[in-house]
Amino acid sequence: LKKRDPRFFSLRAPKGACPDCNGLGIKIEIAEDLVVPDKTLSINEGALAPWQTPITSKTHRWQNSWASYYYDILKIVCDEAKIPMNKPWNKLTKEQQNILLYGSDEIFYQAAWANNPTAFEGVIGNLRRRYQESESDFVKEEIYEKYMRENVCPTCKGQRLKAEALSVYINGKNITQITSMQVKDAVDFFNNLKLNATEQLIAKQILKEIKARLGFLNSVGLSYLTLDRKNPTLSG
Repeated sequence: LKKRDPRFFSLRAPKGACPDCNGLGIKIEIAEDLVVPDKTLSINEGALAPWQTPITSKTHRWQNSWASYYYDILKIVCDEAKIPMNKPWNKLTKEQQNILLYGSDEIFYQAAWANNPTAFEGVIGNLRRRYQESESDFVKEEIYEKYMRENVCPTCKGQRLKAEALSVYINGKNITQITSMQVKDAVDFFNNLKLNATEQLIAKQILKEIKARLGFLNSVGLSYLTLDRKNPTLSG
């Protein structure tokens, strides 16, 4: 830790932020249950919602055109992978569901405007790519609102920092455990912090600043707040 600087514990710096969620603590991902909202439907009955009513459609003509395009792709994929299109989604095997949702490097199709066959990317793979690559705000908003959900980051478990930073403990607590305390509890924690002579010398100025800021928050009636509260949840 001697070579570490404050950025090692910062959510906003590459040195400290969880690399999987970039310090957000959440990952915004395509949700399977939003892509397949009714698992009793078959593919022919529209189980795969995004490809039943295309996102880019503005008129019935375009809707019919894109619905036909996606159906043709699904038919090719299902024929190749021997997936029954008239069988309820919840009766398909997990492997068959994964092929339809996440694609397969072994199944190819060729669009009318393409020069070469394309590996099937899956419905979720298609949504993810279009969300990342599209320059249309309309398309991005539709995908986000209809098919995406915020999930706790599986790497940092919502703690937003790298494992190395979370493995540093002071009096049995790491930085996220301290910032999740209410102000009144954080005041008690730092007032009762047990340090040896060397540690006291190192921490003297830091503790002075921390205690002053916590003391101010406590004195103006904000003892109930936690230090990790997000800005949008705070009043002016």
